[in-house]
Amino acid sequence: MWRDGTVYDPEVVGRASAIGKTLEAQSSHQQAVAITRATRKAKRYLRGPAATTVEVSA
Repeated sequence: MWRDGTVYDPEVVGRASAIGKTLEAQSSHQQAVAITRATRKAKRYLRGPAATTVEVSA
């Protein structure tokens, strides 16, 4: 099959598209893991002794 004066193989294009989507999904997963890790770290920071200590000034 020809497209714009170049040989066009739909199988090759489809395979390349699938690989690209797989890589995109892996990247999104890595970002989600990093966000989850950062959220847990932030929760630990907020739950520390400084967050539970209440200072009362007279």
